[in-house]
Amino acid sequence: MKTKHLYFLSFLIAANLGFAQDPRLQKLVESVFAIKSFDKQQDRHLAINDSLNNVNSFKAEFAYLNIIEEACIARSEQKLQAAIIVSKGNFFLETGNYFKGIEAFNRSAKIYSDLNEFAGLSVSHANIGNAYYFIQDLDKSRDYFNLAISDYKKIKVKKPREDIKLGNCYNSLGSIYCSEGDFVYGKTYFDLAYAIWIKQKDSLSVGYLYNNFALIFLAQNNMDSTLFYLNKALQLKLRHGDNFDKSDAYNALADYYYRDDKPETGVKYALKALGLLDTTVYGRHILLTYGNLTEGYNKLKDPKNELKYFKLLKIAGDSSEKRVQHSEIGRLELRHEFDKIHLADSIKAVEEIKVKDAKISEKKTQSYFLIFALLLTFIVLALIYSRFKLTRKQKRIIEEKNKEITDSINYAKKIQLSILPSEKYIEREISKLNKTKKG
Repeated sequence: MKTKHLYFLSFLIAANLGFAQDPRLQKLVESVFAIKSFDKQQDRHLAINDSLNNVNSFKAEFAYLNIIEEACIARSEQKLQAAIIVSKGNFFLETGNYFKGIEAFNRSAKIYSDLNEFAGLSVSHANIGNAYYFIQDLDKSRDYFNLAISDYKKIKVKKPREDIKLGNCYNSLGSIYCSEGDFVYGKTYFDLAYAIWIKQKDSLSVGYLYNNFALIFLAQNNMDSTLFYLNKALQLKLRHGDNFDKSDAYNALADYYYRDDKPETGVKYALKALGLLDTTVYGRHILLTYGNLTEGYNKLKDPKNELKYFKLLKIAGDSSEKRVQHSEIGRLELRHEFDKIHLADSIKAVEEIKVKDAKISEKKTQSYFLIFALLLTFIVLALIYSRFKLTRKQKRIIEEKNKEITDSINYAKKIQLSILPSEKYIEREISKLNKTKKG
């Protein structure tokens, strides 16, 4: 955490400078390359990137990602480049540019594929699955999570806790099926994730998975099973989570008891959640807690406390909304810059597509001609072969007829020879006649 705060302070100073030329950015990029181990390089990069992200410094973050990617290209650091592109893809997702995110993840996937780095390839495909989930293309999202699982299974040497990522993919698939109302398949994938996280002793992830199980039973109106899993989730979050995780568990129970028409118990849990939170920081958890308390006191017919927490909810909501609006303005400005930056690229891409289509059309024509020529050759050869077979058949018939005729002639000759007297007999009879005439 201290390292992250140092990066945060560095960029507060640089916030209004020209980010692309900011020497502080260059120094941070060099600090990444000063480390020799890839894993530690990646950790340093993520710490810097997270610091920029946490303060909504979108332009600085985007400039940093571009500079470090260019540095990776110059140094032929392909593996680190792919990791940087993954961060860039997540940046695009956060700024609402989902298709640019998918494009970035595909670029990282190409590099990882060329390097036979299946661990990185799995991460890239899982992130594409996330992107499609955000735009609610659940079929493509499911396909990419399955592809990420297939990539993961090709990893020859796995790091000690690498299969936690596999558990994340299974959990995501479970969420997809549950969002489609297929709770049988959803729970099947949740069970697969559960087995991995239990094996890795990732108790906090198991706690959140118990929340998923509870939601399945709640959708089926099975209140007993819902409460069972919410309590199991609470136990793990209390033991292994931070205050946000604990408040999340208490708020889930508060919501359950409101649904079960037990608002007193629900308010009790909502107050426990409030006791864990910093009320000066208007984040998601405090908004959820104030909302639960407002609802609970409404159900209890306690207008004084209901108004109290409604006012606090309104104050927190207004502050949060302003922050979100500021964040959204930054996002919109950045997206506008992306549109301008990539307009020329888009026009060029269209021209390239036209040229490519023309080449494809030409290749198709050539292919059709080749197929026609081959088909014609095949027909001619088939006719020649058929004619050859016919000629052989006719020749065989003629030979058989000739043989039959020859055999008939020979047979007739034998018959004639058997009927006619022999030459010696004829000569003897002629000799006798001659002697008779002389006498």
